[in-house]
Amino acid sequence: MGIFSIPNSLSLSRILILVPFVYAALNRNVVLASFLLLVSASTDVADGFTARRLNQVTRFGAILDASVDKIHAVVVLVSLSVTGLFPVWATVLIVAREAVIVGGGLDLMRRGREILPPTFEGRFTRLMLLLMEISYLIGFSPFNLVLLFGVLVLMSISLVDYSRLYARAIGEGKPARLTN
Repeated sequence: MGIFSIPNSLSLSRILILVPFVYAALNRNVVLASFLLLVSASTDVADGFTARRLNQVTRFGAILDASVDKIHAVVVLVSLSVTGLFPVWATVLIVAREAVIVGGGLDLMRRGREILPPTFEGRFTRLMLLLMEISYLIGFSPFNLVLLFGVLVLMSISLVDYSRLYARAIGEGKPARLTN
């Protein structure tokens, strides 16, 4: 099994989807941009499912998937902020949280440890982030602030959870494992 397995190809497709997404978002083509976000989300689900189903779960695939998630979040939120559809201050907070998690993952890899597995909180936060992105994109203003603050709370909770797992992995000298 090589780097270009089906699950990894699905992960890489999410990066490619960002190009037309940025174009659509910057031109305020909300229908196309929303559609591309949904396609991207479906490939995010499909890559993990396919990896487990085909027994192609690899360290590289896990790192690739997590990296694409971070790149995706940053590109989408910056695009929405540039168009004035999303508050810049919220993009800064969310990107800072993503940077902290990436920094922790890089430190674990530097120490020869495994990256932390996704948590339920992290997965749920990713789903809520997608819903919030689409809500801001289509201008569904009655729920935008509720979704934004919900996402910020969830991101705070998942950051605390990842921080706890990171500390355990460093303190015990082995990767932190989760049951979920």
